[in-house]
Amino acid sequence: MISIEWKGKIGYGDIISPLGYAHNVAQKNCDDVMLHLKWMHKRWEKFKDEDPETLDARFKYLFSITRPVHYHKVHLVQTFNNDIKWNHTNYFDDSAFHNLWFSKIRNLDNGLTRPYVVMNTTQTHKQQFSEYDEGKQWKDPVGIDGYRHLEDVIRQHWNMEVYHADYTMEVREVVDLYKKAVLAIGYHGSTIWCARFVGCPMIIFSDKKITKRAFPWAMVKNKLEPQEFINMNPYEIRKKGIARRTEIEKQLESYLNVPNLHRFRGERT
Repeated sequence: MISIEWKGKIGYGDIISPLGYAHNVAQKNCDDVMLHLKWMHKRWEKFKDEDPETLDARFKYLFSITRPVHYHKVHLVQTFNNDIKWNHTNYFDDSAFHNLWFSKIRNLDNGLTRPYVVMNTTQTHKQQFSEYDEGKQWKDPVGIDGYRHLEDVIRQHWNMEVYHADYTMEVREVVDLYKKAVLAIGYHGSTIWCARFVGCPMIIFSDKKITKRAFPWAMVKNKLEPQEFINMNPYEIRKKGIARRTEIEKQLESYLNVPNLHRFRGERT
């Protein structure tokens, strides 16, 4: 069995990444994996008192809907009140596919009479990136006013409903929204990782190359051009996103079928 230690953190990307990596390693190495999450938090702790669920509950739900590995198993162990000084062990990220994995729940055409877009924005944040971490400003080149304008475009020109997904919602609600969405639109972070997990077509605003690596079938824009979005056909964007995702899944399968060259010695990174 391969053992992977991972420093528990609060974001959706911080949960979906280790889940994806552990399942990826299990299939690529034809071996069981023990994913050991080590949290600095208490077992029943919420990151914020007003959060709808504990960090433990959020992680366990996402683990429960992760697509299983054929013939092998990922075992989850969690330790609390354990603030480790490293981020992970036995971690190799030389391939863009290293943590790509999918949920058992997949995005499908919902057949609704009122199609909708899910927006992942900073509009509901109590503080903007510029106020608490300027190093993260690259994640949101649009800003609150830009997203409000884009929401008007979606409603008036695309004739679609808009729903917002953020940390104030239970993770089950977030996954269910993305499962039925025509598109996911927003910044690099937060619930957009759930959109990736269910394979939803995406438009992400970011000016960093890492975004295309992390969300390989997404349309990535470094800024908002309102007129461009007015002229877009969201169903064409969805169609192209699904085609690209299908190609990515074939590439992922090929990657997983190539024997692993790394030796798992428990190195800390």
